[in-house]
Amino acid sequence: MLNPQVTVLMAVYDPQLQMLAQALDSIQRQTFSNFELLIIDDGSRDPDVLRLLRQRAERDARIRIAQEPHRGLTPALNRGLALARGTWIARQDADDWSEPPRLQSQVEYFRTYPQTTVLGTIAWTHQQNGRPLWPMRLPTNHDDILHWLPHGNPFVHGSVMFPSWRRRQ
Repeated sequence: MLNPQVTVLMAVYDPQLQMLAQALDSIQRQTFSNFELLIIDDGSRDPDVLRLLRQRAERDARIRIAQEPHRGLTPALNRGLALARGTWIARQDADDWSEPPRLQSQVEYFRTYPQTTVLGTIAWTHQQNGRPLWPMRLPTNHDDILHWLPHGNPFVHGSVMFPSWRRRQ
């Protein structure tokens, strides 16, 4: 896909395979289909990780894999930002999953409120077997987000979407 609306950016480094499969499934089941899933493999040592990623990419042309030497999450994500083709960037971690309407809802919000610079979602913490534990209570309006910032990150990393640098050019 040369011109996807959304790049879903995921960096992986030896994730648990079951969790990774669940994360991939949750993106592939999105109601919004105009996306690429860009996976930066940050030097995983487990050959089963790359095997799973390649199998998924062979079955779904929206999946791109970039292999990098292990440098850590931030350099991997920065590499992904440089490779992203989407108008918007959506983050997804290898141990997270998104409800099917996530991308559709976020894109619709950006289209309605184009001045928005970052958008997060409510999230649930969960056990490794996927059993939900409790929802994360984070600020939901502009003033509360600004008030929260000096005390910590008001967004769940694996749920944010923001405009690509290409959109701002």
